[in-house]
Amino acid sequence: MSASVPPPTIVVFEKRPRWTPELQRRLVGEPVHVRGCHSAGDVPGLAAAACVVLSLENAEGECLQVLGALAAGGADVPVIAIGSERSAGLEWPFRELGAVEFVAEPFIAEDIARICRRHVQQALVRSP
Repeated sequence: MSASVPPPTIVVFEKRPRWTPELQRRLVGEPVHVRGCHSAGDVPGLAAAACVVLSLENAEGECLQVLGALAAGGADVPVIAIGSERSAGLEWPFRELGAVEFVAEPFIAEDIARICRRHVQQALVRSP
């Protein structure tokens, strides 16, 4: 009998719950687990995730710390940063630290879900 493989995880760092429940709703029935984190220290420990979503809302500095910690730990996990018009100027510092996607308003929630689906599919292909 083979051990069951847990589904890929999307880790969402945000100060206030917005994207965790939104992604859970949009990805219901799909082979993925969405886990929310409210402390920047929790995210690097979850480096085996299919992807990490960082909500910059009121947490730009902490999100940069998360990116730095992931890079320092050698984590090879795709990072998606969600910004706003106010934080759009941070796109290149985030990309230089390893964010593969930077989405700033205006956007719709389905855009974020679509990006996450793509990274989950890539993680499923990479897994043994």
